[in-house]
Amino acid sequence: MTRSTPLPVLAGRKIPRTLRRLTLACGLAGFWAWSGLAGMGQVGINRAWSAAPSSAPHNQTAQQAQQAGKKPAAKKNPVPTGKTPAKTPRKIRTPAEVLELRLQAAEQAVKAAHTQEASNQAWQQAESLRKRQLSAGAELLLTEAREKSTAPDLHAALYDLSAALTLQPDAALLRRTRAEMRLASNDPTGAVQDLGIALQQDPGDPTSWFLLARTEEALHNGPAALNAFRQALKNAPLFPERTTLLHQFTLDAQGQPD
Repeated sequence: MTRSTPLPVLAGRKIPRTLRRLTLACGLAGFWAWSGLAGMGQVGINRAWSAAPSSAPHNQTAQQAQQAGKKPAAKKNPVPTGKTPAKTPRKIRTPAEVLELRLQAAEQAVKAAHTQEASNQAWQQAESLRKRQLSAGAELLLTEAREKSTAPDLHAALYDLSAALTLQPDAALLRRTRAEMRLASNDPTGAVQDLGIALQQDPGDPTSWFLLARTEEALHNGPAALNAFRQALKNAPLFPERTTLLHQFTLDAQGQPD
């Protein structure tokens, strides 16, 4: 078996003629092939690349098929699963607003009462809420004024009520009480002024409407007195002694003697 001779060994030997001719032929063939490609120039190379099949349509078709197979993305739920939407914070009412709402509810209860007992209970509750609307100083002056409401101390009582109204001028209960004392001191005109303000602040008070009816009667204004008492009956249909009082105010409005 002949052992192959490494390439470096051939470098020092003489190459046979047949091998040299074969090498020369292969070299010439490669040269002419390269020369032909070079002769094509850049235009030929571009044409060769243009003639090759492009993979873009295939890729585009594959992309379209992939998109067609996809399902439309589901819309995201704005509210996380298992959580309720945030609620609008409730308005925080002041103590004065809470008392006013409770007073309105009590006045509605007086208006809607079906028995005299229910009417009286709702009426007392409304009066208690009116008193609770007073400040500490105004309530103290009101208590002192009621203690002085007898004839000798009536002017002192009016003075205390005026001082209380200076502290809390929007208190309808103070206006109503001073109107009552003004009527007792033979000042019906002053009483009408106070009652006008009191009824603007608390139009659902049947006591103020009844007191206005008495004041208009003292001013010999029968029709106005009758209208005021009818308004008192709207706010309190079960007004105590309503039948007798309605008959009396009706006679005065018609100008007939009692």
